[in-house]
Order: sequence, then structure tokens, then C-alpha cells
Amino acid sequence: MKSWLKNILIFAAGMATTVVIAVLISPSSDRSNRITWFPEKGDCISKKQFRVFQVLEPNAALASELSFESSVGQVFGGTTVLFLKDEGKFFYDDEKIKVPSGKCVRQVGVYTYPTKNQEVREYKTVPVVKID
Repeated sequence: MKSWLKNILIFAAGMATTVVIAVLISPSSDRSNRITWFPEKGDCISKKQFRVFQVLEPNAALASELSFESSVGQVFGGTTVLFLKDEGKFFYDDEKIKVPSGKCVRQVGVYTYPTKNQEVREYKTVPVVKID
């Protein structure tokens, strides 16, 4: 076999191997692989307001619960949850999510995601919720 053809085949095999290994060891970017759904609706977590602090995708956002209100303003820092919206509806940073009277934020699953704390990868698990 000619040496240039052999070099091209070795290069192509190396590239293919690199791609396969990268796919196998990289963390999944698919949010649905990190959600565990409950077979039935869970407990009511809160009836308070929430504020979006990180939009993961247009229809998925992490939000924190209203801790307390005062004459100075609102403080969010309570329970962290993952809200999901139907396709075509989107979240935005600092959006306030109000729970209508007579409804509550109910847990429907859990979401696990990686975080970085001083160069150490940690995993957090938060409730996946919907207003019901």
C-alpha cells in the first residue's frame, strides 16, 4: 500500500476514535437524562413566589423561593427548584413566578446537575415542580 494512503487511513482512524471517546466521556447535555420523574404528583412545596436566577433552556429554569418580604423589598433565597414550561413559552432572567391563589408549587420529579465549587465538580439535586 502506498505510504500516503496508509497515512490518511491512520489519520482518519485516529480522528474517529477521538470523536467516539469524546462522546462517551463527555457529560450529557440533554437535560431530560438528568430528570427523574415521579409516577404520581408529589407534595405541595410552596405557595410563595419564585424568582428565576438561571435559564437552562428557554423552557427550563432554576428559580429560588421568596424567603421574606419587607418594606425595603423582597428577598429570594429559599428552596431552589426547576420549573419547566410548555413548548413555545419561555423563561427569562429575574422573572418572578407568582403562584395563583388556591394553587401550589407541586413536586413532580427531581433534577440533578453538575456545579463547580472551587475547581471541584459537585452535583446538586433539586425538585422539578409545576404549579397545580
